[in-house]
Amino acid sequence: LSLIQEPYLFDDNLGFDNNYGRVLRPPNCVNPRVCIFADKKCNITPLPELSCRDLMTAILRYGKNGAEKSIVICSAYFPYDSSEMVPSGTLEGVFNYGLQNNFPILVGCDANSHHSMWGSSDTNLRGEHLLEFIISKDGFILNKGNMPTFFNAIRQEVIDLTFCNGDLIDDILDWQVHKDISISDHRLITFAIFGDPMTSEIFRNPRSTNFDMYRIVLKSKVEGWNCTVSSIAELEESVDFLTDSIIKAFQTACPIKTLKKGKNAPWWNSSLNRLRKNMKKAWNRRRRDPDAFRAARTAYRNALRDAEEKHFQDFLDSGDDTRHYAKIHKILSKDKDVQIGRLFTQEGTSLSSNDEILSYLMKTHFPDCSYTNTNDCSSTAGNPDWRTANEVVNHAVLKWAVGSFCPFKSAGPDGIFPALLQQGLEILSDSFQKILVASLAFGYIPKAWRAVRVRFIPKPGKQSYEDVKSFRPISLTSFMMKTLERLIVKSIYDGPLQRLPLHKNQHAYRVDKSCETALHDLTCKIESSLDRGEFALAVFWDVEGAFDNTPYDVIESAAQSHGINPTIIRWIGSMLRKRILNTELRGSRLVMHPKKGCPQGGVLSPLLWNLIANIILKLLNDAGFDTSGFADDFVTLIRGLVGDVVFELMQTALKLIENWCRSVHLKVNPAKTKLVLFTRKRSYNIREVTFFGAMLKVENTVKYLGVILDKKLDWKPHIEERTKKACMLYGQCRKVIGKKWGLRPKCIYWLYSMVIQPYLTYGSIVWWQKTELNFVKTKLNHLQRLVCLGITGALSSTPTAGMEALLGIPPLHLRVAAEARYTAYRLKKKGNWNSKFDFVGHSKIWHKISSFEKMSDSNRFEGMTKKLKVGKNFTITIPSRDDWENLDISDYDIKVFTDGSFKDKQAGAGIFCAELLIEEVMALGKYSTIFQAEMIALFRAAELMLEKNIRDKSVIILSDSQAALKALDNYWCSSVLVDSCWDKLQNLGSNNVLQLTWVPGHSGIEGNEKADELARCGSENELIGPEPCLPLSDSFFRMQVKLWMSTRHIRFWRDLDKCAQTKDYLVEPSSKVSNAIWKLPKSKMRIVIGIITGHCLLNKHLHNLGITQSSLCDKCNADEESAFHLVCLCPAYARLRLRVLSHSTLNLDQYKELSITDILRFIELSGRLSD
Repeated sequence: LSLIQEPYLFDDNLGFDNNYGRVLRPPNCVNPRVCIFADKKCNITPLPELSCRDLMTAILRYGKNGAEKSIVICSAYFPYDSSEMVPSGTLEGVFNYGLQNNFPILVGCDANSHHSMWGSSDTNLRGEHLLEFIISKDGFILNKGNMPTFFNAIRQEVIDLTFCNGDLIDDILDWQVHKDISISDHRLITFAIFGDPMTSEIFRNPRSTNFDMYRIVLKSKVEGWNCTVSSIAELEESVDFLTDSIIKAFQTACPIKTLKKGKNAPWWNSSLNRLRKNMKKAWNRRRRDPDAFRAARTAYRNALRDAEEKHFQDFLDSGDDTRHYAKIHKILSKDKDVQIGRLFTQEGTSLSSNDEILSYLMKTHFPDCSYTNTNDCSSTAGNPDWRTANEVVNHAVLKWAVGSFCPFKSAGPDGIFPALLQQGLEILSDSFQKILVASLAFGYIPKAWRAVRVRFIPKPGKQSYEDVKSFRPISLTSFMMKTLERLIVKSIYDGPLQRLPLHKNQHAYRVDKSCETALHDLTCKIESSLDRGEFALAVFWDVEGAFDNTPYDVIESAAQSHGINPTIIRWIGSMLRKRILNTELRGSRLVMHPKKGCPQGGVLSPLLWNLIANIILKLLNDAGFDTSGFADDFVTLIRGLVGDVVFELMQTALKLIENWCRSVHLKVNPAKTKLVLFTRKRSYNIREVTFFGAMLKVENTVKYLGVILDKKLDWKPHIEERTKKACMLYGQCRKVIGKKWGLRPKCIYWLYSMVIQPYLTYGSIVWWQKTELNFVKTKLNHLQRLVCLGITGALSSTPTAGMEALLGIPPLHLRVAAEARYTAYRLKKKGNWNSKFDFVGHSKIWHKISSFEKMSDSNRFEGMTKKLKVGKNFTITIPSRDDWENLDISDYDIKVFTDGSFKDKQAGAGIFCAELLIEEVMALGKYSTIFQAEMIALFRAAELMLEKNIRDKSVIILSDSQAALKALDNYWCSSVLVDSCWDKLQNLGSNNVLQLTWVPGHSGIEGNEKADELARCGSENELIGPEPCLPLSDSFFRMQVKLWMSTRHIRFWRDLDKCAQTKDYLVEPSSKVSNAIWKLPKSKMRIVIGIITGHCLLNKHLHNLGITQSSLCDKCNADEESAFHLVCLCPAYARLRLRVLSHSTLNLDQYKELSITDILRFIELSGRLSD
């Protein structure tokens, strides 16, 4: 633990590596003068309300004599130039806080105060005041001797002070000033706090598990186990045995590791070690040769900084793939180390002890929870219960449910993470299935599944984390139970919700519904009203603590109203009521039992809430009040020509909402409810509207699902807010971007396109029209300019349009419009496009899309509602190339080879089978993709065998398309073609042993080569009949949008009346030029961009900036030194030009023909722009 004063700062960032510990700094202050650096093992909690720029305060908890001891530690700086006497009033508050809570205080400070009591050579007034303060607080000075703690060339003195109060004086050991030289003008002070020894941190890394060993051990554990679950007692025993077997197998396959901490930083090297020794030697001779000491210290300090920077740059440059870029993004996104510290209650009472904080967090997020448990009720299972349970749980869906979880998601209290179930499912399948069936049939939750580990995670973007509502509780439960939850969700969607679907206006937690569908639907209605001159009055309301506050009987009643099986309802009620919440905070633990709500993070929870929300959606919409919902966020919209009537109807709707909330014991916070009147009328009357006894104020803007809607739908507030925050996001990346160093250009562009652009273009489907306005283009252009400068390292005067054209990056307003087109296509394809408003507002975009080739008829799209496909009658294998050579297919009765081809912008497919004498050629035209060609070949192969009535045979179909085979092997299907092919193979496999296998393409395998030849023939033949012959794919639409964007970019570039020097070389944006530039490192990219745009350190540009007096070339003094003059005309470089570019002089046409490589080589050899 380090108490630091006057820390190193760069752009208000403290120069510490968070990989080695936590940095505690005073909140909400620029350039703090104190901080605390704590090892990761330290149990330390900051106290921000007792901290300021010159004082950082925290609570340190450590073990002593087997018990926990808490002390307050402070890092303090008393400014020497302050007019106030030391110490500050804040430190007075710290001692008062310690007195109230019986915490001893420890202060380490740069006091800038002299007193003989702590070894100073004299005593001044500041020292006397500080000593009086320490004595008044029953403090003890820990300084020993008079070894100077501060020294420079002219003096040395004791001005750094350590003091404490209470019984802490007995725990402080070995206080000393180190004689070794530091690179500061203060010496290092160290001491120890007596306590229990810290144990080494041990752990198991699930990703390092040897799963081959895991399966062997697991098999030996369960071998001979006869799993019978005819009673609750047997169910408990089976769950305990299975859990114990899995955990022991995991512990054997994944041995314990001890966390090791390196002695030196990763950038430490022998050179630094040598320089440090030289500095120490110079320190010993400093009185004879002070200059040598200063030089040695400067050399060491500079080398230390350079080594750290080089290590950082090497890390940034160490990878060039998506995984490395994603890792960098993760590092950059960790801007704050937010942890639960001191909290305040609604009454303003401060909570600081861990027990108080935990109790308040739990009682706020889990209202009415108690410390007592409810007794188990006896559960019985009748024949209907067993029948229902066996319908819900079967082998095919069990495999899907277990595989649907990410392998290494955080485990519940039982310690089982999904990979353990997935890797051992073949061994555990029968037993696990029996356990799940019994649990559901009995309506009983085994005790091992009831424990819930609750973690409070910070909500992003909060200004303060002292409010309990700034944290969200996430419940981690057993993945065994989550598997059963997943199966129940599938059963409900496939059964009751097929007969009685959820309301169409619920957009959350549903297949093919999203924020985009909610925004599109709402905006269509508002734009329609504005277009007709109507009022559109909207109230935006959300249910407070929806997941945590819903009573159990309300959940069960909603499930019953949808016709859900009573057996399933009984199990859900048991799962909710039997939960045991366990939470922990810095060693303090709390166990409680909830009385209502459903777990956030639970598999069933979203569906359960949708069932409840469906009641109010149906109630309001049936009453004529248009209401939409997204989870617990709702919007009720009243439209009409008469303002008074609209307000009156809204009041009626709000009364309905109040009555419903009271009936289900839920609340809506009127303070968070927003009322907005959308209108373009200048004069109108506003009537009073009340909600839960509070009057609602009519607002001009509202933020709904992350999009700011203003009353005229001008979208200006939203665009300004998004562009501002997008610039802030890019500002985070600036930490790793320099003019000539830092992230590779491709990595910067990846961060921009995958992180910043999606944030900016979110919701663009509703505001895309505004990108045609100049003020919007200007704001978007500013953001993209920052990114282009970061990518290229070019001079700040370089024109944005020139950089965009050379890099092949379309202007950002075109990118926003393109993203809106993608969204509109997705909504139309999935049937979520509101066609009633196609000629109003943002919906006009569909007419622009219809102008694309073959896009006028939406019935041609290859879209369908996502469908779950389980219970395959065929198997799919994708062997490696080495395994393929050892694969024997001669035992199969029928061997069919399929292939697809795409040649000269036309697709074709081929099928070959020697046993059935099949050689089929299929021409698929110019609108089909290679993936579709491969899939139609598989479809047709299955169809041909069905037509030939192939039965009781072993059949193998071999395809060289892994993409097609993986699409068929996926449980979820959203393609009509894949769905049809799956069904054909399913029919074929019902009467045959059917195997689909990947075969290496172009490897001399006879059948594959024949199928490839047939496919090429198909791509060369003309399609007979109308095109397209297959549904239009998503990739075809993406290609159409890219073509539109490219065409618009070319038109934008040609119409631009600027960038004359760039246009001398680049007539229009070219992929050939941009690809060549992207291959260059940043240092060379900067040179090329500067030369082609003319914005480089040549005299003409420097003269335009007012830096040089003459624009003439220094070499020939005959013409202005422009980039064109240097590369094409200057006689001083004629011989070099002839050798490198094959001409002594070049005209403009010849200049345009030069490659990027030739230009760069000429500039480098000329030495004109060398650094």
